[in-house]
Amino acid sequence: MVLLSINGQGLQPAQAWGQGLSTFLLEGGGSVVVGLACGFIVTRGVRLIDDPMIETTITIVTAYGVYLIADFLHMSGILAVICAGLVLGSYGRKHGLSERTLEVTDNFWAMSAFLVNALLFLLVGAQINPVQFFASPDAYGLLLKCALVVCSVLVSRLVMVLLIPSSFPPFSGMRLRSWRFVIFWSGLRGALSLALVLALPLNVPDRSALIYDTYAVVLFTLLGQGLSLRSILKKLPSVTRKLVD
Repeated sequence: MVLLSINGQGLQPAQAWGQGLSTFLLEGGGSVVVGLACGFIVTRGVRLIDDPMIETTITIVTAYGVYLIADFLHMSGILAVICAGLVLGSYGRKHGLSERTLEVTDNFWAMSAFLVNALLFLLVGAQINPVQFFASPDAYGLLLKCALVVCSVLVSRLVMVLLIPSSFPPFSGMRLRSWRFVIFWSGLRGALSLALVLALPLNVPDRSALIYDTYAVVLFTLLGQGLSLRSILKKLPSVTRKLVD
């Protein structure tokens, strides 16, 4: 629907939802296919190489190359890169990368992830001016929207967690009631959410409001949920005993 509003297409609500859903499935599904295919091809290719420096370079080229391919096809580059990374991080670790290469690539991407996370938060901080925000006439309206978005995210995650069946394999034999709350409260948001919202075109309606809402969700999950998770775990004996065992 956002894409349709950018293009200035005046459609009825049912048409807008239908066309928006089809666009989402086409771009989202296509991105997944592109990412999985590229990840599989790269994994099969690095099996022929046994040089940590070259293989690490290939992972860097893969990250940028998959994004450019998906963007050229008018699909989500970020989603395609995530899918390619999942393939390389699971299938590639077992069938493509050697032990020596895994150590080098893990250290490289761990440091890169730390720097990118810091850069993303700096970019958002540069775009959000607290003085200008509270001086604007709709500041309290934006704060109310941010609070509603945070509540919506929490409720949606709670619903998804409650839908987990009691016989789900990872939780078989556990007291699922305690683990449901842990899964619900540990749903943290961070760099990926910020990257997605910052990647929106400048002509997207209410882009600044979307940035504020996303930053509010990330801030709440990191400071509210993240800092309180340790104390919550200590108050759940069944979870603590299972972790110790």
